[in-house]
Amino acid sequence: MLHRLMVLVVVVCVAAPLLAETTFPSDPELNQLAHPHYYTWGLDWTPPADQALTKLTLTYRALENLDEPESADHLYTHLLPSAPTGVTVYDDQSAGYSDDFTNWGEETLLLGDYSHPDGSGSVDVVYEVPLRDGSGNPTPYLAWVADGNFGIGIDPDCLFVNGGIGVGVGGAVPEPSVALLGLSALGISGLLRRRKPT
Repeated sequence: MLHRLMVLVVVVCVAAPLLAETTFPSDPELNQLAHPHYYTWGLDWTPPADQALTKLTLTYRALENLDEPESADHLYTHLLPSAPTGVTVYDDQSAGYSDDFTNWGEETLLLGDYSHPDGSGSVDVVYEVPLRDGSGNPTPYLAWVADGNFGIGIDPDCLFVNGGIGVGVGGAVPEPSVALLGLSALGISGLLRRRKPT
């Protein structure tokens, strides 16, 4: 009598979710931020449908205050729910040292008010915006980022230069939870044979 042992191999993957980030290349027009202007940087982007976005990160690389740094110098950075695509330069409408985005006309999120009065060289400055809270629920800023267009607003109250401004939006993407492999006993050592005695 011939007995075949059919082998069923089940591979279960219970790994942590994979993390992915979409990064937007820096625009060279933002490498020198002059006091007489303020800027918007509009980004057109629709996230993948299967990605659960968790945070937005903005990084100034090698940021430096060049023009006789003093305590009144500030670099205001905002997240905007929308902005014209690309870099737009505006004439500074505020008198002296103040943030033009306080009168922007729609809600903004102040990411940071950076000041470097001692002028002690360049630094990297990083801002993070949570797109979900600790329970995984969306914050109001998720809708801003995920609706196809959002922006960064920058108002320099002095001359600030940098080596590039990076924006990244990241989150979890799904991975297969169960892979089921059926293997035949043919060609496997699980083939059992029993012969009748002669």
